[in-house]
Amino acid sequence: MKKAVLTLEMNSNHTVKIYFKTENEGIKRELPSFSSISTYYEKWQQAINQSLITPSRLEAEEPSNNSPVDIKSCADNLKEEINSWLKHEDFKKVRENIIDFLESSQKHTSRIIIKTDDSFLQRVPWYCWEILSGYPKTEVTLSSDTGKTKNHNYLPPYKSQLRLLIILGDGTNISLDRDQKNLEKLKRKTHINIDVFPAANHNLNELCNIAKLKESLANSLRNGYDIIFFAGHGVGKSENQTDKIRFNINNTLLDISIADFEDVLKIAIIKGLRLAIFNSCMGMTIGHHLDKNHALTTIVMREKIRDDLAIIFLENFLEYFYSGQPLCLAVKQAREKLREESHTDESSTWLPVIFQKESEESICLKDWILPNILELLFSVGLTGFNFGLAAIFISTWVSTVIINPAYWLIVLIICGLTSGLIFAFFPYLSKHKYLLILAIITLTTSIVIGLIYGAWTYVYSFMIALFSVFTLSAFCLIYYIRQPLSRIVNFYIRLSQR
Repeated sequence: MKKAVLTLEMNSNHTVKIYFKTENEGIKRELPSFSSISTYYEKWQQAINQSLITPSRLEAEEPSNNSPVDIKSCADNLKEEINSWLKHEDFKKVRENIIDFLESSQKHTSRIIIKTDDSFLQRVPWYCWEILSGYPKTEVTLSSDTGKTKNHNYLPPYKSQLRLLIILGDGTNISLDRDQKNLEKLKRKTHINIDVFPAANHNLNELCNIAKLKESLANSLRNGYDIIFFAGHGVGKSENQTDKIRFNINNTLLDISIADFEDVLKIAIIKGLRLAIFNSCMGMTIGHHLDKNHALTTIVMREKIRDDLAIIFLENFLEYFYSGQPLCLAVKQAREKLREESHTDESSTWLPVIFQKESEESICLKDWILPNILELLFSVGLTGFNFGLAAIFISTWVSTVIINPAYWLIVLIICGLTSGLIFAFFPYLSKHKYLLILAIITLTTSIVIGLIYGAWTYVYSFMIALFSVFTLSAFCLIYYIRQPLSRIVNFYIRLSQR
């Protein structure tokens, strides 16, 4: 993946110091104050708040007495002001270098990283920068300029199954069950392990106590998840975002700050946590905190978002992410889909934001899942191979007529089916320790059996191994296409009855 970094630093005179760098070069410039952008941003912010007549994913606010504002005109004015600011003569050389980077990256997935600690410059919707249009493989991400960075040699711990924790917050007037169903669909496609907090076995009366709630959530986070997903209401106001998330336990509203989980998050990241998604309003403070203090890749919402748009974004994001798109492009394509749902309001596509460190490569779901599938098939193959060795030993030991082809055909089918179905119905057997033990057993027994009976035993056992892998693959294929097959069968049944 190609990357370019645009570092922005506020000066004491309110001008902005710029440093743009790519793999090949770096250039420094300065931009004037952005006070006019701040004014237009506030107007767009107010328009969002006043235009939402459907439920949003923000805590209940006092009803506004102001008359509705045209959100499209406010967004257009903000976009025009941002582009006018970025057309400043002193910025011309940087702009040319960015265009060169975009042109050279057209065939590759690429990121332009806006690196700053200024909260407002992070909230500026950089997506609307006109020079970025026409480059579908380039996405803008955010990163703090200071704070924790991830080791370049960091390797996540070995896991045989991807794990995801769904954290369900306050769902008053919004459809959290839709979020959960979308993630369950991903589970059926990938067989990732999904847990929910609060879990069904949690004592909700105990969780009404804020200390107990924090303790229980901390214990869940320590369980070694790869992804955490929060759905619910954000906490704060448009002009004063917070790092809090809200829970509703037995009609008791409880707010928890992300800062309360510093040590727990460090443990979670050591155990493999790589992605946090907050499908709630006003997540910029949360994203900045997790990026700066933990170098954790995070997806948040820039401002208030309608409940239906939050659901649609998640649904499309999971679809693109599962199809093999890198995280940054999956987010880009999912947020651009929001334009279709918002009709004329382009600014809804500005809401989803990625915080990701410069040193972090964009995450691909297939990089998590493919090793697990290969390990499973390898385990099945080794099991089938061992079945073959065992069949040869047993048949010789009981003086079975080895030259009978029917016997070996039956053994081949039984061993292949058994080894394949064992893993199909008991996928937890595909673990690192099990595979290691199985490999040692296979190596030892194959040497012993080979010395006793000759090299021909390997050929037969290898056939059983292949048949085992084929059996499991066929089982998985049938499992995944069972619904389309069922519809086709039903269609032909109805057709034949006419």
